[in-house]
Amino acid sequence: MTVPRWFALVARPLSWVYGGCVACWRSWFLHVRRPTRLSIPVVSVGNLTVGGTGKGPFVRWLVEQLRADSATPVIALRGYRAGAVGSDEAMEYARLLPGVNVAVGADRAAAIRAQCALNNAIDVAVLDDGFQHWRLARDLDLVLIDATRPSLDDPMLPSGPRREAVSALRRADAVIVTHAKRVDSTLSTRVEAAHGRAPIAWCRHAWTALEVHGGDEGQTNSAPAPLRVPPTWLKAKRVGVVAAIGHPEAFFAQVEAMASGARWLLRARDHDGFEVDQLSRICERARAEQLDFVVTTMKDWVKLEPLVHATPTARGIFFVVPIVEIEFLAGEAALRSLLRSRVPRQRETHG
Repeated sequence: MTVPRWFALVARPLSWVYGGCVACWRSWFLHVRRPTRLSIPVVSVGNLTVGGTGKGPFVRWLVEQLRADSATPVIALRGYRAGAVGSDEAMEYARLLPGVNVAVGADRAAAIRAQCALNNAIDVAVLDDGFQHWRLARDLDLVLIDATRPSLDDPMLPSGPRREAVSALRRADAVIVTHAKRVDSTLSTRVEAAHGRAPIAWCRHAWTALEVHGGDEGQTNSAPAPLRVPPTWLKAKRVGVVAAIGHPEAFFAQVEAMASGARWLLRARDHDGFEVDQLSRICERARAEQLDFVVTTMKDWVKLEPLVHATPTARGIFFVVPIVEIEFLAGEAALRSLLRSRVPRQRETHG
């Protein structure tokens, strides 16, 4: 989230009011209403800021670790700004984690219980963007900090991107630095000053493959399986970029690093949906500029895909979707150990 400098200055008093309201609201939940405790362990993945810190790939990594350890997790998310086809994040998880239960709803406790009623094998819940969801007690609180914009010195909303004071890191069980190029001792010291401990792990978001969709499938009733190619396949290609995510600049920088010629075709707000006329304009511009491909995120592709198959102007346009995975630079073993210590192995009794 980037706001004009003049607005940040004018809105600074509102940030102080917002911070006070957040503190009072959290105190009320913790000491008056009290968080709901579920019968299964709850792991939260969150952050201090609005916008993307890479929670999606990290949640997928976490879920895969739990599944490898014989757990049956459910991912719980609010479903913010869900469109006519549903929550983009839920659809992305369904695409990349087939068979994993996803609970969507503002009342996450109720959504998780509903999923557990449908599948009694579920034995752990993972909250996507749960650090500020105080209504639900958790067994492990993980907070992500983006190395490219830590925001530890930025003001709170609406003047800046932070949703809570930096001191809130004290209640986190561990901090993980994402989008890192290396272990940064300066950032580590700043996190330790706020959190009480250095980050437990450092990781980056790596493109492990590309999915190629489109072409002539715009006029078919069912799409064929996408072509999978290595990320280097984009080298020397002219591409346009479409994104409606929290930190589009980071995604564009990754595209630029892979393709020799990249330009924006559409940059929208996080979770924005797409309309047929938008897709038509994207395709028309891609043709006019003689672009080889349109690159977009998986979170956006799950919303674009139904339109591509139903829109004649999309015929002949190829869409490229990176597959993003977490790669650790440091701390993976320590993080796995912490996860196993906080998620009781009651699941072993399910058999």
